[in-house]
Amino acid sequence: MGLFDRIFGKKTPTENYNQAVYTLKQIFQGAPILLVVHDEDGEWQFLTGEMVTEADMMLVSLADVLKRDASLKQVLDIPLGSSATRVKEGSSWVVERHNTC
Repeated sequence: MGLFDRIFGKKTPTENYNQAVYTLKQIFQGAPILLVVHDEDGEWQFLTGEMVTEADMMLVSLADVLKRDASLKQVLDIPLGSSATRVKEGSSWVVERHNTC
């Protein structure tokens, strides 16, 4: 049984919980995750939806982010080039596919 299974009791489409993902210091200080980006290169970003600086960014494992907010497992199956947003923590996620030119 993997770490995610032990913590949350359910498997998700993403299997590598040690994968490095981008997030913000503010999130680990209590700010909600309101924007999830799964870019065309397969990178994940877990953000507040507010303007940030490079100094705000941090690299953590996917497991660390999921420990912070277990509801993120609902959006781990969004396709490459997509994002998911919500109005506030606990509200429904809205997934949007980005057009690439």
